Amino acid sequence: MNRKNGNEPDATHKKNHDFKFIAGGGLLIFIFAVVVLGGFLIRNAYLQTPRIEKNLFPQKSSEPFYHLSPAQQQCIDERGYPEAFTIYFYQINPDEGYDQATRSETWNYYSTGSTLTFIDGELVSQETIESTSFNTLPVLYHPEQFSAFMSLDMLKMSTGIQEFLILPLEPEIVQDGQVLYAEQLAFGMKNNRLMYVEAIALTEEQ
Repeated sequence: MNRKNGNEPDATHKKNHDFKFIAGGGLLIFIFAVVVLGGFLIRNAYLQTPRIEKNLFPQKSSEPFYHLSPAQQQCIDERGYPEAFTIYFYQINPDEGYDQATRSETWNYYSTGSTLTFIDGELVSQETIESTSFNTLPVLYHPEQFSAFMSLDMLKMSTGIQEFLILPLEPEIVQDGQVLYAEQLAFGMKNNRLMYVEAIALTEEQ
């Protein structure tokens, strides 16, 4: 019969030690997974919650982010900057790069009762609208401050906005989409790329 040497580790003790080591390692992995998952859920909930960002103090750029076409510049020379405007950026071919974008703009002049539409800087239509009996306050922004698919940081730099409200869109509507509101400005982002801009006119009663 074989006898155990007093210096040899007891087999039962060794198994218990190994079990404790495995259990301890599994616990650490579980805790790490909980922390990572919790952080993901908190971040996801934060991104899906309406919130206000303020005190941004961006360094406003004096350089235009878009160069007006000759037709647009002529319109401004004759009428002044639009009292309100909307800009849509879209791709006819989804496989094209982000540098291949169509720019559709509508410029509104409420005081004279006219609206102009430009596609990639070319005047494609001019319509008469009902002129307002209210004084229109100057919009704070110009069309050349916005370029196709610009990032939020670039937009803050181009406009100098100090505060805005973020409203995340439901994934069923636009995946990774947000609508943001600032003073006299609403704009839509998708994957941190500008897709839509609306500069909103303010009026005061005469």
